[in-house]
Amino acid sequence: MELADYNDTTYDYTKYWEGRDYEHSSEFLVLEKIFKSLQVENDKSVIDIGCGFGRLLPLLKNFFKDVTLFDYSKKLLEAALEQAKIENIQVQTLCGDVYKISEITQKKYDFVVMNRVSHHIQDLTEMFFEVEKIIAPEGYFIFELANKLNFKAVAKAIMRFDFYFFGKDSVSLTSKNSVFLNHSPIAAEKIIEKCGFEIINKYSVSNFRNPFMKKYIPEKVLLRVENFLQKPLAYVNFGPSVYYVLRKQ
Repeated sequence: MELADYNDTTYDYTKYWEGRDYEHSSEFLVLEKIFKSLQVENDKSVIDIGCGFGRLLPLLKNFFKDVTLFDYSKKLLEAALEQAKIENIQVQTLCGDVYKISEITQKKYDFVVMNRVSHHIQDLTEMFFEVEKIIAPEGYFIFELANKLNFKAVAKAIMRFDFYFFGKDSVSLTSKNSVFLNHSPIAAEKIIEKCGFEIINKYSVSNFRNPFMKKYIPEKVLLRVENFLQKPLAYVNFGPSVYYVLRKQ
């Protein structure tokens, strides 16, 4: 399988986020929570791997002055540079394959953020080993996992008596030839530890990603409950996204 083509001139990734204000805000909630808990000083460096069109810049600029944006899509990096101008923040950009990122940059970053990227990653082990090379000693990796074992998927598997679903293998969410995977957090956590990271914290995010709930429950109410439950629901891998705070050992 190949990566989805974000260089396709006919595809506008910003359109994907229309109608997803709740998901967007949920992710900003957890990332802000993480940065505050780690007491980030704004002299620290960060690289946003899979930055897309720079969606995280309004948040990153509040915590970091040294910001690098990384993506394999030149088209998205150009859009991210335009977003940086809007946010009035100076950024560096790098283009390439995450599996070769240590060959692309020799810099060691205090923080690495990878958000909404794991569903494109076929080999988590190779990715973690490679990212570990660009993190400064005792630096942090904020990693979002597309969660195969979320509550909705688990309930469906049980109803189908599909107990093979609970194995360690990732599952494809599309019949097309592009990579779009959900991963088992149980398997991922074993890989994380094998690749030289310590799990410092874990959060369940976008727990109410449901059309009915988003339509009939005010977003402010959903986000208030979301904020309260992100930590406790992580213990059961409830949501479609699981966020890990990892420290390089």
